[in-house]
Amino acid sequence: MAVLVLSIAIAGSLALASKGLSAIQAARQEVNAVYLAQNAMEYIRQLRDTNCLAASGSVATCPTGAWLGTAPNNIASKCGDSGGCEVDTLSGTVTVCPSAGCDVLNYDAVNTLYTYSGVGTTPTAFTRTIYVQSPVGGNANEASTTVLVRWLGQGGVVRSMRIHDDLYNWQ
Repeated sequence: MAVLVLSIAIAGSLALASKGLSAIQAARQEVNAVYLAQNAMEYIRQLRDTNCLAASGSVATCPTGAWLGTAPNNIASKCGDSGGCEVDTLSGTVTVCPSAGCDVLNYDAVNTLYTYSGVGTTPTAFTRTIYVQSPVGGNANEASTTVLVRWLGQGGVVRSMRIHDDLYNWQ
């Protein structure tokens, strides 16, 4: 009888520990998704700032047609269609996502960075898609920017993290 009571107590404790480990894993994936989304949003802001400085040479003005970049590197045209785009912040590339969806991000364990490069990296569960719509309401100095990170979570459930910001030409 004592062995039975002890077995039940141990089984209950192990079940609680297992649920706790699953919750920790899910939280870690969600935190990674937030960082990946924020990383892409910051990169889009950096592109805007770089485009403005390159076009005007001054922090005081930014030409309306230049802040999102010029063809063929205009982020609104690359990220503006329904498929969105992917941004590799390490290589500095913005690529239109294929019709099947954006590629999976890879993890570089040596440098602890995420990239689309396959050299010395491990594929992750994360895909990151950026959408940029401009003009917004006829305002050519505004861009609605959304970053969507998706991943396959516990139990095969697709999870997602979305951040949104309205970016402006800082003239």
